[in-house]
Amino acid sequence: MAHAHTAEAVHFSPIAMLDPDRAGAGGVMLSAVLPLAGLVAVNAGAEMMGLRAPAPAMAWIAIAPLVFLPLWGVARWQVVQRGANGQAAGRWIIALMAAAIVAPWMSAGADALVGSMITMMVMLIGVAAAARAAMVSKLAAALLLPGLLWAGAGAVVGFGAAAGGWSPPFGLTNSIRS
Repeated sequence: MAHAHTAEAVHFSPIAMLDPDRAGAGGVMLSAVLPLAGLVAVNAGAEMMGLRAPAPAMAWIAIAPLVFLPLWGVARWQVVQRGANGQAAGRWIIALMAAAIVAPWMSAGADALVGSMITMMVMLIGVAAAARAAMVSKLAAALLLPGLLWAGAGAVVGFGAAAGGWSPPFGLTNSIRS
């Protein structure tokens, strides 16, 4: 019996410690942390290139991704444990996380309508991810909801701001305001 433990120790790989799909608490924790690492990496890279995302109007808007990205990571971990359908749902959740991370940079300098359209696209990717996750794990779908509500609220507020006074630069109403 002592030899079996020795053999397991010999086959231990530090790379396996970095596998977010592994079962257990280590996989859950890594799945929660990796999306935040992606957020930091994208923001640091953009800053190094001299890009600036617009400052959010309220601090909670900037803090929200720090809450929902780990939830989405755990949701991804939940579904990838459950076969081929779970793996497919996991890829949709990864797409959602990537879209949410790059959305502020895509909407930098955009007007309210374009920013709302970008936020709406993130939400639609999220709805597709949640639908696929729900087929595999109701808990995973529930973990996606807070971030989807955040994206939906952002889109609605942006569309409201756009409807309240935005017109395209080529619009007929611009000549009336001049």
